[in-house]
Amino acid sequence: MTSRNLILSLAALTIFTFPTGAPAKEKPAPAKAEKSAGANADAYVALMEKMFQNMTDTAEAVTDVSTEDEIGAAIEALETSTKEIQSIQKQLKKMGVPSAKVKAEIDTHTELGPKGQEAGKGLQEAMKTIPQDSPEFGTALQAYGTALTELGNDLNALEAEASGKPAPAPIKPGTGKKEDYLRVLNALLDVQDCSADILNEVTDEATAKAAVRKIKGLTTEAKEIVKEFHGLGQPSVEASAALNKDKKLPVRTKEVVEHIQEAVGQMIEVDGAKEIVMPAMEEFSNVCKTIGEAPPADGEKEKPAPASADAPPASAYVEVMTAFFKNVEKGCAIIDGITDEASAEKATADLEECSDELAKIIERKDDLPEPQGEVAEALQKNKTLPVLGKKTKAKFVQTSESFEKLDIEASDEVKESLQESGKKWLEQVNKVK
Repeated sequence: MTSRNLILSLAALTIFTFPTGAPAKEKPAPAKAEKSAGANADAYVALMEKMFQNMTDTAEAVTDVSTEDEIGAAIEALETSTKEIQSIQKQLKKMGVPSAKVKAEIDTHTELGPKGQEAGKGLQEAMKTIPQDSPEFGTALQAYGTALTELGNDLNALEAEASGKPAPAPIKPGTGKKEDYLRVLNALLDVQDCSADILNEVTDEATAKAAVRKIKGLTTEAKEIVKEFHGLGQPSVEASAALNKDKKLPVRTKEVVEHIQEAVGQMIEVDGAKEIVMPAMEEFSNVCKTIGEAPPADGEKEKPAPASADAPPASAYVEVMTAFFKNVEKGCAIIDGITDEASAEKATADLEECSDELAKIIERKDDLPEPQGEVAEALQKNKTLPVLGKKTKAKFVQTSESFEKLDIEASDEVKESLQESGKKWLEQVNKVK
């Protein structure tokens, strides 16, 4: 689990009575706590309030940071907060398990619940705005999240021993409850919603490149969330039924999808942004989709499914994409050859022919089913298409820019015809994904 989701998971468990915290999944249970050294209820309550204040201060320190100076200050704050959490953990272990009398007195402090909920909510909100493109910030956040989770684990152990109950065991794969699946699914929706916020920041080429770095960070985060979801195993019959009855998840999903669609539409209106950002967004989207795929069994390597008898071979896809690249090169050469009225007239006719040819190529491409199994694997291993695609894309971007700035000595009629045929072909190329 990434640092952001480590803290989100902890903050989501905002039921703070005494003692409390989030059990660290897939971590060994902490050593049995020391017997109470005679600490009174006020000492335990003071530690809990110190923990809540630490969470609140940390949330404030990492909220809305973006510049290098702000990130540097936030990293320092995180390091200080981590040391304080570790100090609280040491004090707690030294104090040991409270006696029954002290435990009963601690339980009368009902104000701890609301304070804990407020602190947890503050952390949840702060995690929505953290920078995604600073490895140093991520390392500091991971250290804080780990320390906070370990403290929560110790608090759970104390609560269990003080109450005479066994400490909660880590969730094992395949035994997840509805809440476990919902928590992870909502974590993925949080990350997807962040991608829309990032796209909304794109206003030019520089911010488009910055968006790519942030989206790649989200992709790494999404992979960890998917891994955690698969680690829960297939939901039980009871968990599946409960998930199907949940009313909030479909509504939230719809809202996130609409947010992303709106953000993508806004982003592609920015000149040159689509070509820069969309490859990273497509990779991110593909990773998010894998949450619905069953992982391979332990020790097994996932093998591509054999192609069905009626599936087109990989060569059919290669042929169509090669034809597309050649068409783009041809159209670029036509536009680049325009220098005067005569060449503009010829280019107008040639571009019309190029558009008709491209329409047929696109039709052939759309008729091909999504490549699956062995066909998809063969295409991934193809080394020629990526090279051709990169070369063609660079040329197309350059030609598109020169066409927009094209200024020749020609009649208005010739210029209008050229603009019409040129834009038609350029738009056809841009629609191909």
